[in-house]
Amino acid sequence: MKGERYEKWGATLQRQKTRSGESILRLDEHGLALTSGSSFESQSLDGDPSKVDCSMTLPIIEALDDPDLRSCIERFTLTRGAALHRLQVEDGDRYWPTTHERLHISLVHHGHRVELNLSCEDHSEISSLIRHTARALTAAKPLGTGRIATASLMPAVAAQFWRVLVFSPAAAVLSQHALRLQQKPRQEGELDGNGAAVKVMDVVENPSWNVYRPSYRNRAVRLPLNVSVTIVGGEREAEEISFLAMTRGPELTLSGNLEATALCSDLSTGDFFVASMRISPADFCARIIAISDRLVWFPEMAGVFGSDTLLQEIELLPV
Repeated sequence: MKGERYEKWGATLQRQKTRSGESILRLDEHGLALTSGSSFESQSLDGDPSKVDCSMTLPIIEALDDPDLRSCIERFTLTRGAALHRLQVEDGDRYWPTTHERLHISLVHHGHRVELNLSCEDHSEISSLIRHTARALTAAKPLGTGRIATASLMPAVAAQFWRVLVFSPAAAVLSQHALRLQQKPRQEGELDGNGAAVKVMDVVENPSWNVYRPSYRNRAVRLPLNVSVTIVGGEREAEEISFLAMTRGPELTLSGNLEATALCSDLSTGDFFVASMRISPADFCARIIAISDRLVWFPEMAGVFGSDTLLQEIELLPV
């Protein structure tokens, strides 16, 4: 056959909660995608539940049902899914299964919103993160005056900056500042959107990345999977501020700057506050002085690893 024929059978159990109520849904899908040269078409087919595991139960995240957090949790979507994939190409067929657990949660207080996209690998750690973020958000005050400080980015925050920088024209800036971008598997034996092994490789020097296929409705594309950022020869020093979560952004503006608003903690006083930052990608990268070895995976784009990241002399602005 010419081109490729991709087929997916999927089942997802989903718990959704909003201010107006809660629901638990089971979603089944069976889809087909045909690709030949520049031509791409997809269609939904009748489902076949026997193809995938139907005995799933949702993970238990205790913080989601904590009555003390009820006023702070605006909404959440908790999912557990399984899928079977089949790819037919000229040199044969490939079959492979995948599973996933995800949590998207939105926390709000006094006009500030924190959205977290999390993988549910450690349920107790996720509950602790939600509780700590909610406590900080409800106690946060506006930053009175601007200040310059050495700041640490929590893994979830660092992952969002990498998502913006790695998947944009600004990616070349990272490698110019002793930062190394790598694609790597989340676990041994992980397969990509074509059923091929996810390889460890340098994102900049070796652009023959693996294949990302978010759905049968989308054409598969070559994209770095599970990107991690490390620093060559970094040195730690005492941080003064911790970026706990983002309330807006980060985003690259038309002027080329990175702009973001963050929920922060003053490590000397224990106070929480909300502050903004505006900085060029080159200056942001130049101020990174240390990145920890602890990798935490987040479902941002095609997957991003975040680590505790230390930045020197970052200017914080009142919101």
